[in-house]
Amino acid sequence: MICLWDDAIPTMFLEFINLLTLTTSEEELRKSVKDFSEKHELDKFFLYGFGSHHFYLH
Repeated sequence: MICLWDDAIPTMFLEFINLLTLTTSEEELRKSVKDFSEKHELDKFFLYGFGSHHFYLH
């Protein structure tokens, strides 16, 4: 379920999913998530982080 309280959320979410599917390593994933979060204010809309063996996005 995607909360649509801001028009930017659906587009941002789809771009983020594309980013996740195109990464090939953990290092690339961490760098890509950091760059994306700085560019799109990911912190404003989502809670995310890395566990010992996973990535989460709420």
